[in-house]
Amino acid sequence: MTRLCLYFQLHQPRRLRRMRVFDIGKTAAAVRGAARAQLASSWFDAELDRSILDGIVERCYRPATTVLLSQARRADAPLRVAFGLTSTLLAQLEEAAPDVIDNIGELVACGSAEILGETSHHSLAWLLDTDEFEEQVELHREAIHSRFGVRPVVFRNTELLFDDALAIWLSARGYRAVLTEGADRILAGRTATGIYASALAPQLRVLLRHYRLSDDVGFRFGHAEGGKPLRAETWAAWVAATGGQSVNVFLDFETFGEHHGAASLDFLAALPAAVARAGISMHLPREAALLPVAGPVCADGVISWADQSRDESAWLGNAMQRAACEHLYELLPQVKGAQDSGLLEAWRSLAGSDHAYYMSTKGFGDGEVHAHFRPYESPYEAHLNFMNVLADLALQLESDVAGQQRRRAA
Repeated sequence: MTRLCLYFQLHQPRRLRRMRVFDIGKTAAAVRGAARAQLASSWFDAELDRSILDGIVERCYRPATTVLLSQARRADAPLRVAFGLTSTLLAQLEEAAPDVIDNIGELVACGSAEILGETSHHSLAWLLDTDEFEEQVELHREAIHSRFGVRPVVFRNTELLFDDALAIWLSARGYRAVLTEGADRILAGRTATGIYASALAPQLRVLLRHYRLSDDVGFRFGHAEGGKPLRAETWAAWVAATGGQSVNVFLDFETFGEHHGAASLDFLAALPAAVARAGISMHLPREAALLPVAGPVCADGVISWADQSRDESAWLGNAMQRAACEHLYELLPQVKGAQDSGLLEAWRSLAGSDHAYYMSTKGFGDGEVHAHFRPYESPYEAHLNFMNVLADLALQLESDVAGQQRRRAA
C-alpha cells in the first residue's frame, strides 16, 4: 500500500519598522532605565504583523484547521498530518487567534496530528552558532510541551536546512527522524519515497520531501489541469502511481486559502477521502520512521527546500546577507551578557531567517518568490533597514557597558 506523509509549516516573522540612519541611537536613549520590552515597539512593526496575521487567519489558518478537524472525525478516511509551528507564530496566535491553536491541539489530542521539533524563532542558528541553536530547540520543545502536552520526536530545521552534522546532533539527542528536501544530489538516482537512514547517524531516519508532488500543490495548484485548479482525485492518482514506502509532501500551510484561494480549501477537504479511494493510507512522520530502511543517505553539504539550488543560498547567498548575519551573531555574546530576557527575545526575533531572505538578490523565478514575501521595495532597502537596527542595538549595548563602568567607578 502506498503511504502519504503530509507536513505543514506555519510561521510568521516579526517585521521591522523603517529605521533611518538618523534614528540610530534614539532607541538607546528612549529605553535607558526603562523596560527592554520597549524594544519591540521601537524596532518591530506590531501593527503590520497583526494586520497580515489577521488576514491569513481568516483566509487560511482558521478555515483550514476547521476543515482538518471535520475530516479527522470521519471513520472512512483516517487523517494524519504533521505541523511545524514556530514559537514566533504561537505567541502571535495566542494573542490574535487562540482558537487556531485550539484546533491544532484537538487534532493532536485525537491522534490525527503530530507536532515537529524546530528552532523557536525560525532561525539560521544551525549554520551560525550551535550553542544558540541548541537553546532555541529547547525553548521550542518546552513551548510545544506546555501548549500541547507532547515532546517532538521528529525534527525539521528552519526551511528544511540539513547536513550530516545536524544528523549526528539530532541522533545524539534521541530524535527518531528528520525532515528535509529530496534533493537530487543526495538521492543519486534513488527515489525520494524511500525511508533512508543517515549515513553518519544510522539510528536517525531521514524523510525526504517529494518536491514534484509537493510543488504540484504548493506552486502549480491554480493551473494544474488545463488551466484549472488541481482536483484531489487527480493528485491522489499521481501519488498512488508514484508508490514507494512513503510519499512525503511538505508544504507551507498558507498554500490553503492564502496562496491559492478558496478552491485550495475544497481540495484539502476532499483529500482524505480521495487518497483513501486511491488505496493510499496517511501516516505521521513518527510512524514513517518505523518502516524498514531503504539505504543510507549522505548530506556532506547543506540542503534546504528553498530556491532552485536547494541549499543555504536563499539566506546567505550574497555579501549583504552574510555581512548582516555575521554582525548580528557578533553581538550575541554581549546580548546574552546583559542578562535581560527582553533584549534577548528582541535579538532572537532579529535572527529569524526571514530578514536575510528579504535581502536575496537572485533573479528569475527564485527572485520572484523572494520579492513576493519581501515587505521592502528592494533587497538593498531590506539590508539597509536591518543594519540600521543592528547599529541601534550596538549603541544600546555600548551604553549598557558605559553605565556599568560608571557604577563601578562611583
